[in-house]
Amino acid sequence: MTFSSMLNKDKICKIDGCNSASLPGRTLCGHHRYEDSKKIEDINRKKGKICKIDECDRGSYVEELCRNHYNVIKRKQTEENNRKKGKICKIDGCDRGTNSKGYCQNHYGAVAYKKIRDLIFKHLGQNKCQMCGFRDKRAFTLDHIHDDGYIDKKNYKSEGGVVIFKKYAHDPELARKKLQVLCMNCNFIKEVERKKRISGNPDLIY
Repeated sequence: MTFSSMLNKDKICKIDGCNSASLPGRTLCGHHRYEDSKKIEDINRKKGKICKIDECDRGSYVEELCRNHYNVIKRKQTEENNRKKGKICKIDGCDRGTNSKGYCQNHYGAVAYKKIRDLIFKHLGQNKCQMCGFRDKRAFTLDHIHDDGYIDKKNYKSEGGVVIFKKYAHDPELARKKLQVLCMNCNFIKEVERKKRISGNPDLIY
């Protein structure tokens, strides 16, 4: 699996002004596909067309299911069908059927996320924590310099880390402008300090 195949970077989202890569086999990027599905669900919910899964109150998206439940069920069906055919995830010790690129859904997401994350680290070129100087890469994490990570989470809340960070992997200049390398300890401390400022509580610990 190549990085370019994950980003589909030769094809751009069809929405005017959006420069994000479209999802493989799609005409929209992850963010705009999610927004499109939300509109369909909202329209159907107002019409009384609700997801058929018990206790789900979202509008239907396809086959009487909301988008989340549709995706979950289809992925499980794909994995189970492939497992019966002997198509097993290529990660050692995993006995689940394949879903994409020779991986089960969980491992495909993990591998894709690692490739994107590693590329962002390469763009940043930082080999130590930018706050304390700690150099053990096993403890590194990506931090939003200006504490605006909540915007990414809000815009891509249903898509996970791969979609949230892929725009930075695709744009080195944006990555260097928005992100920095911190160790996990400093990242945690920085978040606590942010919450102190917002809450006005100087004694906040967590």
